[in-house]
Order: sequence, then C-alpha cells, then structure tokens
Amino acid sequence: MAHRFRQPPRTTPFRLWRHVGLAVLGMGIARVLLPTTAAAQSPTPGDATEAPAEGSFAAELEEAKALYFQGDLDQSLLVFQGLQLRYAQAPEVVPFDEAVEALTYLGEILVKRGDDDEASRVFRTILEQDLEVRISPYHHPADVVFVFNRVREQIAAERAAEVPEELVIPPAPATSYLPLGLPQFARGRVGPGVLYGGGQVLLGSVAVGTYLHLRVVNRPTAGHPLGWTDEQVVRRTQSRRYGVQWPATIGFYALWMASAVEARGAWRRTHQDEGRARVVPMILPPDQPNGSPVVGLFWGARPRAVSAQPASDPSPTHP
Repeated sequence: MAHRFRQPPRTTPFRLWRHVGLAVLGMGIARVLLPTTAAAQSPTPGDATEAPAEGSFAAELEEAKALYFQGDLDQSLLVFQGLQLRYAQAPEVVPFDEAVEALTYLGEILVKRGDDDEASRVFRTILEQDLEVRISPYHHPADVVFVFNRVREQIAAERAAEVPEELVIPPAPATSYLPLGLPQFARGRVGPGVLYGGGQVLLGSVAVGTYLHLRVVNRPTAGHPLGWTDEQVVRRTQSRRYGVQWPATIGFYALWMASAVEARGAWRRTHQDEGRARVVPMILPPDQPNGSPVVGLFWGARPRAVSAQPASDPSPTHP
C-alpha cells in the first residue's frame, strides 16, 4: 500500500503579517514593563541606610558603642568622654538625641565603675536640657536607671523650690475702718493712733462746738445773748459756719479716711514682710539613703535641703 505524505500547510501572507504584528506588539509591551519593574526593584537613595560620615559625632558614637559592647570599657570610656567634651563645646551642632545616647552610655560606664557622683553629673547635663528624657530599663541596667531617675527627682525638687509661693494676704479686719485712731491702737501702733485719734478729736470738737455756738447766736436780735445786730448775726454766723465749722468737719472725715487707708496699708505691709524670704538654719530629719542628717535653709514657706555629708564622700551604691 503506497504511503501518502501530508503536505505542510502553506503560509499565506495574512498569517505571516499576523505573526509579525504579534511579535512587534510583544516587544513593545516588554519595553514598557521591563524598565518599570527594574525601577521598582532597585532601591532608592532614601531607602538605603546611609552610613554616618567619617569623623562625625554619629560615627564616633557608633565606634564607642561597638567598643562598649565588645567589653572594652576603658577604651569606650575615652571615646564617650571625647563625645561629651565635643557636645559641651558646641551643643548647637550636635543632635540632641545623639548627645542623649552618648551621655547615657557614658553615665552607664561610670556607674559600672562605681562612680555614681560623676554619673549623676553626666545625667544632669541631659536632664537640665529636657527633664522629660527617659531611659529604657530594657536597654540599660536597673542601677543606671535608678541613678538617672534620682537625678531627675533632684532637679525637679530644685526647680520647685525656686518657684516662689503666691502670697495670699487676708482681708483687713473690720477695726481698720473705725475712727479716732482705733485701727492703729488695735494693732499696737500707739504713735499713729495718737496722731490720727488726737487730730480727729480736735477737729471733731471744733466742728461740734462751732455748731452748738451757732445754734445759740443765730437768732433774732431782740434779746440776743451777745447783743448783736441783724447785720452782725448774718455776717458772723456765716463766717464761723464756712470758715470754722465746715473746714473742721471736712478735716475730721478726711483724717478718718486717711486713718483707714493707712491701717489697711500697714496690714498689707505686715503680711508682706512675714511672707518675704528669710533664712533660718535648721536640721531636717534624715532622708538620705545612708541615714545622714540634712542641714536645711528655710526659705519663705518651703524648706530647701542641702546634704550635710562631705562632698568627698561617695554616694551609696544602689543595687
């Protein structure tokens, strides 16, 4: 039986142009998508963590931390102290968070070496700038956190002691409005009491005496006790009323008002003097961890305590 071979299909011009079009379309799609995918996969300069510049504060900080984590306390201490000096010389050019990190590790090394006093001075540099700074107990030993928080409490107490208490002056007593120098006598101030009281008695006596005198002489001339004529009665009563009685009466009330104002002013000055700062030596109960007494200065209404132990004695080591 003769084998019949199948002829391959002919490629018509239509099919050829269709394949060419699909190839061109695929190349165009690939050209559009490939740069986009490559750009998405390539990291941007902002995403990559840039290493700190050599010689910068951050670079020296990383070097000091590396030495510290390797256990080289002496060498890391020197580097951290250099960072401390660098921050002290130009604090405005050093980021505060980097300075906090450097000084915190410096204080931590000092605490480990048993120098709590120097560590407290280092921590004070941080907390005097920002009292709200905290260090994590998960990243630093408990004794370091204790010293740090103790310094914060000391600074907070110092700042609270520096704020003056508002002076509250009670109202003046009712005796401040009495006449005849009684406000001054009630406060034991004899001199002003005699001045205001004597003046009011004199002026009041003149005013009352003139009033009674005018009641007697201001009458018709018939049977006048002093024998005045009508013209004399008018002229003399008017002159004595406006020239003696009224000025004496006005002077009496003016002196009364002056006495009340002076009494209120004296009351206010007395309480202001009592509220002014005064220094009184005193011994406060022991409140130090080692039970040492405290020498205090009583300043106004708040006691400000100063430790009585010598400055050379180291502070107690806390666990």
